[in-house]
Amino acid sequence: MIVKIVCLHIGEFLQILHQKLADGAVVEKTIAASMVWALIANNQKGKVVIKCSGIDAKLQEALNQLYLLSTNEDTEADEGIRIISSVLQIIYAENNTTRKQ
Repeated sequence: MIVKIVCLHIGEFLQILHQKLADGAVVEKTIAASMVWALIANNQKGKVVIKCSGIDAKLQEALNQLYLLSTNEDTEADEGIRIISSVLQIIYAENNTTRKQ
């Protein structure tokens, strides 16, 4: 958990995620999305940091690029589409857990 908190507050790390999602190859975009997934899993603060830093918008741009690159035989792009779509769903999912009083 401490690693998640530290990573989310290092500007250079967030900048690298921005760069890989914007300019990286399909594999790099997929890996960056997987890293975001690991950081936001069960971490509401992580979701907020990702939204505030604009990485959610970069994920959406990467998803759009992969849709354009995707062909019937491009399993690499299809895997990236699945992962990035899942990450975006997690980012925008409402916290539906309720506390017992």
